[in-house]
Amino acid sequence: MDAEDHWMLWQALPVPLNEDVMSNPMAKKAILTQQAPCRRCLHDITVGDEVILLAYNPFLGSSPYTQTSPVFVHRQECVQYDQDKLDKPGMPQQQRGRLLSVRGFNKEHFMIKAELAEGPRALDLCKEMLMEGGDVEYIHLHYARYGCFAVKVGRRTHSNVMK
Repeated sequence: MDAEDHWMLWQALPVPLNEDVMSNPMAKKAILTQQAPCRRCLHDITVGDEVILLAYNPFLGSSPYTQTSPVFVHRQECVQYDQDKLDKPGMPQQQRGRLLSVRGFNKEHFMIKAELAEGPRALDLCKEMLMEGGDVEYIHLHYARYGCFAVKVGRRTHSNVMK
């Protein structure tokens, strides 16, 4: 992580997947026929692996922008992404080469900024939106083509460093 990125926190599945979500009748178990990103470990799932496609709500509050989004996860439990356990923490590799919708939300969970970007430009947008003094409290990245939730980006605080 660059020195200037130390304050950014990348969170896979900010609302934990519980048994109710995983066993919901809308959740579909399947064998993957094309590569897809796992939202739990933030690694791409290999063609032929078993997956669960489910409706996921990444919001920790309510507003007109609160929405569920389709996400894939490995069917077998995988290790949830934790940037503090990586040699090179920062923007997950999974997001670096994909077209992303970068959506900035304020404390009231209202979307106040939105852009499309890929790779380094998406990272720059996250930095710009989260800079101190701005109104953006957190960002949700979505894969632009299908609209699926990818990852939450926020500011690192004392409480989330101590987790």
